[in-house]
Amino acid sequence: MKALKLILTFIIILGGFVGAYFIFNGGPGGSITGGMPIDKLGNYRKQIERGWEEAGDWNKELFEEYCILIDQLGKWGLDVTPLRNFNTSLVVNIINDKIIGEWKSATCKKQTIKKYMGAVSTVCSKDANAKHNPAIENINKINTVYDKACKLAGRSIGLSCGFDADAPSWNSYSNYSNRVTRETNDILNNSIYKEYLANITAIKKGLDNIPSRLATGKKHFAERLATEIINHYNAIPDTLRTREELRALRKTRDKYDGEFGGDVNLDCLVKEFNISVENNEESRNNEGPGFSIYR
Repeated sequence: MKALKLILTFIIILGGFVGAYFIFNGGPGGSITGGMPIDKLGNYRKQIERGWEEAGDWNKELFEEYCILIDQLGKWGLDVTPLRNFNTSLVVNIINDKIIGEWKSATCKKQTIKKYMGAVSTVCSKDANAKHNPAIENINKINTVYDKACKLAGRSIGLSCGFDADAPSWNSYSNYSNRVTRETNDILNNSIYKEYLANITAIKKGLDNIPSRLATGKKHFAERLATEIINHYNAIPDTLRTREELRALRKTRDKYDGEFGGDVNLDCLVKEFNISVENNEESRNNEGPGFSIYR
């Protein structure tokens, strides 16, 4: 409502200037700059300043109405660059104070940050020079770090096994863990994070918990990997198990032990597989050259 009243006031004042233009310049054929003293823009400056003081926060409707007014004055031949810069400066100061205050708050809300980043986009779309405003540049830098910190703090920790029996090989949990740890340290040591974001409870808690979550993730990874290995070799029928496959299984088990410290079920499988192979070899020896367990 206040914004509407301000705009109506502008229209009335603007109408007075246009009337003076027609009177002093003999109608539409005259020069607008000759009929409207440029210092009259000071009236608009005062109105814009008062409008933002009363608003006290980002108001998209109010900002766009001011932009329309300034554009209209520009179409009439006036140099409105100082007025446009003034309007942008006022609203940027408001956005900067609000969003920085939110980032420094322990209860910083994503929706609030989204609101003010949307305001930044709106201002830059209406004033091409706004993106070079130091405050806007700083806000964008902080937001980049903020987005990274949010994603990392809320990341689901886990890695698919990718077991390949032929190699044998699987995805390296150690490499995965080291990469996540480096990303976490990069955020925690970032100067922007330290100055503006370190007080956000949700992010701080999420980043602090990453080491323990990685440790839990490693345990789950090892359990799933052992299960995949066991399922793979259990799929080979007892009577078809060979010495070559036993060697491959032992090689896989030794590699697993070196990385994860062993698994009881995997050790049991190796023993069972060994018994099957020995039984198969004994059967072949007992049956002689004219017989085959595979017939």
